Amino acid sequence: MKICTESEISNSCDLFLIENQKINFDDLSLFLESTFPHMKKNIPTWISYIASHGENMVIIDKEKKIQGFLNIEKKSNTLSEINFIGVSPQIQKKGIGTFLLNYAEQKNKNNNMSVQELRLHTEGDHMNNLQFYHKNNWKIYNVDKNGYSHTTAVEYRKKISSK
Repeated sequence: MKICTESEISNSCDLFLIENQKINFDDLSLFLESTFPHMKKNIPTWISYIASHGENMVIIDKEKKIQGFLNIEKKSNTLSEINFIGVSPQIQKKGIGTFLLNYAEQKNKNNNMSVQELRLHTEGDHMNNLQFYHKNNWKIYNVDKNGYSHTTAVEYRKKISSK
């Protein structure tokens, strides 16, 4: 699948990356409900947080349906955190999640020269997530057995270098 940024849009693109101001939060809510059905009750809280924190990156298809999403927030001069990342289950394992992680890393390299590390958290019982982050060269930084009310929280970090 070819993913294009707004500056690269052409007929050969399967998916498109849209950033910040063009996000429709009603569409994002529907995407989150379908991608994270086990977390449905938390989605209004997520949407509220996403709307007011960090930068948002959305992958849409030609019908403008959200297929992937990432929210990243600068936490300090040296650390940015990926608060949310998800890809529609129908198109997982096609490089979209990796594209989002790499794009977020590149964006931090280019825009925040002082950022040296990215951080994210995931649920410890989601083996696909754990394997995905490991495959993308993220390292486990901390495991908190009481991190989430229902499961273990795993904190991953990835060092990034400047330009």
